[in-house]
Amino acid sequence: MKRIVVVPGHSFVDPGAVNGRLNLKEYDCVLEMALELFKGDNWKDIDIVLKGRNTYGTLPEEINSLNADYVIELHLNAVNGKAQGTEVLYCESSKTGKEMAGIIQSKLVKYLKYPDRGIKAIGSKERGSNILWKTKAPCVIVESCFIDSLKYKEELKLTETVTALKHGIREIVDRL
Repeated sequence: MKRIVVVPGHSFVDPGAVNGRLNLKEYDCVLEMALELFKGDNWKDIDIVLKGRNTYGTLPEEINSLNADYVIELHLNAVNGKAQGTEVLYCESSKTGKEMAGIIQSKLVKYLKYPDRGIKAIGSKERGSNILWKTKAPCVIVESCFIDSLKYKEELKLTETVTALKHGIREIVDRL
């Protein structure tokens, strides 16, 4: 049985990006996505573990103690209130991480129909490098949309995002 650790990015203390117009906080949204992953019976042969963040610095060590086969951290992008699209980040030295990123990105683009910003290789000093470089298991960071450019909460596409993640996780476990 494969173990997937799912990490909702940020925390109650550090909510991440916000959309003030809609009163949306990144952490609340990605936590809801993570919790929705557990609904249904898709995971009879996969051990999905939800891991919250205690502190940013110790997160990789905490994840490593869970003996994950794969790690997926959920985030929402923010930049200027206008950008759109979905992207998945991976450690530039991880072949499996790159494959995971490609699988999940293809599912996100298919189900969300947002612009494809591609998969992004992350160096050891770039954003997300703490988790991408320090976890033992292959890891990706999913940026499913830009929270600051949403005009309506429905544009978050929670159901579609969860569907894409479920299909992506299934393909990762079956293929990699």
